[in-house]
Amino acid sequence: MSKNGMSMFKISQKLEVQYTSIRYWLLKNGIDGRVRTNNKAMNILSLDDESRLLSAYRTGKYSKDDIWKMFNVSEPVVKRILDAAGQNTMPRAVKNRKHFFNEHYFDKIDTRSKAYILGFLFADGNVNQNMYSASVGVADVDEDLIFFIQSELRLVAGVYRKIGKINKGSGNKEQDSIHLSMNSKVFCNALFKNGIYPNKSLTLIPPITVPLGFLNSFVLGYFDGDGCISIAKNNQPGVAIVGTESMMIFIQKLICSGSGVNPGKISKTNRNKRNPIYKTEWRGRVNCAKIGRYMYEKCPFSLKRKKVKFDAAISAGFESLSHTSMFGYENKVTTKTVDSH
Repeated sequence: MSKNGMSMFKISQKLEVQYTSIRYWLLKNGIDGRVRTNNKAMNILSLDDESRLLSAYRTGKYSKDDIWKMFNVSEPVVKRILDAAGQNTMPRAVKNRKHFFNEHYFDKIDTRSKAYILGFLFADGNVNQNMYSASVGVADVDEDLIFFIQSELRLVAGVYRKIGKINKGSGNKEQDSIHLSMNSKVFCNALFKNGIYPNKSLTLIPPITVPLGFLNSFVLGYFDGDGCISIAKNNQPGVAIVGTESMMIFIQKLICSGSGVNPGKISKTNRNKRNPIYKTEWRGRVNCAKIGRYMYEKCPFSLKRKKVKFDAAISAGFESLSHTSMFGYENKVTTKTVDSH
C-alpha cells in the first residue's frame, strides 16, 4: 500500500493500527513511507523526534503552531502525530496562552505575601471561569502593587495599560490604569478553592484557607482594595471597608480581636434591597492607630499611597503624646497636615 502511494496515516486508518506502529514497521524494513509530491518528499520525523514532539506538547507550554515551527515540519504532520497519539484535545485556554508563571502559587497560603495578594484579589480581582483567566487592575499611581504581584507569580509578561476615557457629559477624564492578566486553569481552580469566583461582588464569603497568623495581611490586602482612610469635618480620621455583609462581619471580628478596638458600625451603603453593599467603619485617631498597627504588622507590602495617608491621619493633632499601647514604642508624634481626599 505504501509503494502504491498510500500515506502512512491512511494505511493506519485502513488497517486500524496506530500510525506510530505503521511508521516503526516501515522504517524497520527500510521503506520510505513518505508521500511524494513533484518528486519531493513531505517532511517526516524519526520516532525519537515524534516522542520529543509529544512530550513538548504534553507540557502545555506550546500550541500546535509552536510545535511545527519548533520541529521544522508541516502542520499536517504535527496534526497526524497528535491525532494518532490522542493528544489533539488541549484546552483552548492553554493553547492560546502566551505567558507562563507559577500557576501553583495559591495551592497553599503559606506566606504573608500570598495572604495579602489573596485579600486584594478578594476585593478587586476578576475571574473568568469559561476561559480560565484572572485579572486585576489599579490606577497608575498604584502600579507598584501590580509589579509586586507580577514578581510574586514569576510572571514575565501579562502587564498592560489602559488610557482613561473622557466622560462626554462632565468632561472629566477617568484615571489611567495598569492591569495584570493570568491565564491558567490550574491557577484559576486554586482561586476557586480559596474563595474567589466569577461575579463574586455581591455573594463573597470569608476564606477558610488563610492561616490564623496571616489573617492581618489578608485584611490589609482587602483594605488596599476596598477600604479607605478619611478625615471628617471635625478633623477626626475614620477607617471604612466595604463588601458583602458576611465579609464585613468577618473583617470586623478580625480587626476587633487583633487590635483591641470596639466593634464598628456595619451599615448598608446603597438602597438596593436586592443586592446591598455593606460598610464597616471606625472613627477616632486612637481607633485608627490601633487598626493600622494590626493591619500593617509584618506585612511585606502595602499601597504606599494609603499607608502615607494612614500615618498622617492618625498623627494629626498629636503634638506631644506617648502611645506605647498604640504603636509599640515610645515616641513623640509630629503634627502633619492631611488631605481630605
